Amino acid sequence: MCAEIEAKTIEFSEDGYGFRGTRAEVGTFAVVAIDVNHPNYGYFAEFMAFWRSPHSISWEPIKVHRGSWDIHTPENLIERFPKFSALFDEDVD
Repeated sequence: MCAEIEAKTIEFSEDGYGFRGTRAEVGTFAVVAIDVNHPNYGYFAEFMAFWRSPHSISWEPIKVHRGSWDIHTPENLIERFPKFSALFDEDVD
């Protein structure tokens, strides 16, 4: 069985780099993934992700690229990339 997952996506460009943030509800988990499109190399899908669930109500970071090592909370990410703040709203559809 394969189900389509609805997601909210925010995209913008800054200094030649493209940024894409995606939030999806996957089962009982909420997941936010951040991708970076390098002007010469294409997408680095491994930049950063956050997850949470009913048993872990705070957003937990998954740091998978050195460009995100200083990001520990959604607030850190939003401070660096304010356009992604809507991905962490609780009323996201």
